[in-house]
Formats: sequence, structure tokens, C-alpha cells
Amino acid sequence: MISPIPPWTAQRTGLGSRLSPDTLEEWQLEQFRQVIQYARGKSRFYRRHLAHVDLGAVTRREDLAGIPFTFPKDIAEQGTRMVCISAGEISRITTLFTSGSQGPPKRICFTRNDLNRTIDFFAHGMSTLVTPKDRVMICMSSRTPDSIGDLLQKGLSCIGVSSLIYGNIRDPDHAAGRAGEFDCLVGLPAEMHFLVRTAPGLRPATVLLSADYVPDSIIQALESTWQCRVFTHYGMTETGYGGGVQCGARQAYHLRDADLLVEIVDPDTSSPLPPSRTGEVVLTTLQNEAMPLIRYRTGDLAKMAADSCPCGASLHRLDKVSGRLANSVRLDDQTCLSLAHLDEVIYAIPGLRGYRAAVHPPRQVHLTLDMGEKEGEPGLVDQLKKTLSLPVEITLGYTPLPSCTPNGKRVLTLG
Repeated sequence: MISPIPPWTAQRTGLGSRLSPDTLEEWQLEQFRQVIQYARGKSRFYRRHLAHVDLGAVTRREDLAGIPFTFPKDIAEQGTRMVCISAGEISRITTLFTSGSQGPPKRICFTRNDLNRTIDFFAHGMSTLVTPKDRVMICMSSRTPDSIGDLLQKGLSCIGVSSLIYGNIRDPDHAAGRAGEFDCLVGLPAEMHFLVRTAPGLRPATVLLSADYVPDSIIQALESTWQCRVFTHYGMTETGYGGGVQCGARQAYHLRDADLLVEIVDPDTSSPLPPSRTGEVVLTTLQNEAMPLIRYRTGDLAKMAADSCPCGASLHRLDKVSGRLANSVRLDDQTCLSLAHLDEVIYAIPGLRGYRAAVHPPRQVHLTLDMGEKEGEPGLVDQLKKTLSLPVEITLGYTPLPSCTPNGKRVLTLG
């Protein structure tokens, strides 16, 4: 069955039966030119930042390379000057604190229309996982109005699906007691992994993982233990939460093309990369009214899928996100350690509930593994050191570790 996202894109863009990769690119470039014109006219930041952009010269995707990037520090330092509307028109302000940073937080603004577009995307994306007879437990966010949990709940309501916003999993035993009532669980990868170790007898039909890097090892643990189908979603608060979601083929992400233009660039040279190359994800919000982001450097690493989706959709898709630039540290001239690599290796350990990783001077890696009540297999520490091939100290713990930081993201701690 074809993903519901391309038909939704056809309707949202007005392209209808004419939707194709070429017509979509033409439509997105026109929207790109319009958002630049809008931002320059409404935002003090963009009026200066994009002052020298010649809109007439943006006629091909290759021309995007001549447009200045926007960076996370711009939002933190210039956020109020980026806003394109009056204070009275803002429906929600979300504050993002960067883990491990003492710098100013990022404050992201949305209008009611911005939020409604997210609800619409969530409704269509979730229709791949659930039907009106199903119940969904949202194990993230909060119940506050227009939080991501609230927007997801509203999107599910649009397709006749009931849901509960449980919130982030801080008490796995309590969460397990509630989760048995639901057909679909939505949550962060590390928290869902902790839950599967706590309650292996749960049998949700589907699970959606979102809001952080999703290791294949966690997907395999959930599917083999709970006997469910695991889907993943890619998105971020800065660009309106929803970004892309898998279809029944569960491969690459079908993108929110009516609202986002996605590029992949070389993190070092900023040059555009072809579909076969992994680089940094760059996003432009094409419809956001309150705070459009133009060529926003996300810090996420991914590539575009080179082939068409088995579901039959022909639009370009984003392949698996392979981590974040910020969660990578060079140990020496030959060795670079990433949290994504650690995730794939460590979450595959039988019985492990979670772990914490830190790098202490002079580049000494320290891992603390939460093994719950299990002692771990004989030789586990030695085998792990051999697999990682790193100068690493490993501590086996038997008390629960926090599965993520207070802002929901797991981080590689630098001591």
C-alpha cells in the first residue's frame, strides 16, 4: 500500500495528478522564493541576512547553494529579530535548552496555522500505523496545549483514533502497567528500550520511535521481544515537529514536502551532496508564518534515498538518520567516536536496560552499563572492549540510569 504522505502532498501543493519529483521541485523552488520574500519583508534578521539574495537567480535546486545558511546560534542570539509576526499572533513559544551548554536557549515561535499544519501531517502519517479501532499511548512530551504530545493527540483524533498522553517514561513499572491497554506506543528510542527490558510480555501491534537517533539494535530488540512492527519518524521542534515518517515498507522517510525543503550538504565544505553521500541535513520551512527557517543547519547526518520506495511512491525520501555532529568526538588522528556507533553496539547487549557514555581528559572513554538484575554474560566487558577497539573503561551497574537528558535527547558527555 502506497504511503499516505505523497497523496497528501499532492493535495496540499495543488499538483494533484501532476505530482512527480520534477513538478514537486518546481513547486518547492517557487515556495522557496516566496518565503525569502516574505521573511525579508517581515523579519529584521532576514532583512539583513538575505539582503543580497537575487530571487531571480534561484531557478534550479543547484542555485540554493548561493543562499546563506541559518544556524542554531542564530535562533538563540537573534530569535526575536527572526520573528515575522506581532506578539499577539503567536500561538506557542517553545524553549529549547542545549544539553551541556551554558549559552542562551532557542525559542521557537508558531502561529495557529503553523501548528494546524503539523496536526494535519501527524494525522496522515499515523494512518500508516493505526486505524480507528486502535488506541495509542504517547510516551513523550506533556499534556500542555500545543505540545508535541497534544498535537499528536489532535492528529490522531482527526482520523478517529483515541489516545493517552502518558508523558516521558520515568517509572518503567508504572508505564508497563498502563501500556498493556494500548495497541500502539509512541516514544523515544532509549525509553522504549528500557520499557521492553522491564515488560517483555507487552504485545503492542505497532511502535513509533521519534525525537532522537534510532539505533537498529533497539528496533530489533522491540520487534523480537514484543513481536510488533516498529516505525520511525524524523522531525525537530525548530521546523514544526513533523518532518518525515516511514510507510509500511519501513525504509526511508516520506517527507513533509509541502512544508519542508530538504537538502544534504557536506558538513565541512557546505557543498551539496548527491543521494549516495551522507552529509548534514539542511531544512527550509516553506509555509511557517511565525518564524520561517531558511537553509537551517540541523546538525543531523543523513543521505537521500537513491531508489524508489517499495510502496510505489516515487518522490524523494530521506534515508536513515545516522546521528548528530554534536554527538561525535575525535579521540586521536585516526579515531572518531560517535554516540550512534555506541548505540548500535551497546543496545545489542542482551539484558542491557541503558547506558551512559562520557569522554574524560585526555580522551578516555568511560561507559556505565545498566544491566538491571542481570550479571551480564561472562567476558562481557572484555568482548565489548574488543568490539569497540577503543581506550575504554567499563562499569557494570545494576540501578536504573536516566534513559535521556531532561530535554529528551541523549548526549555524549565531555568531561
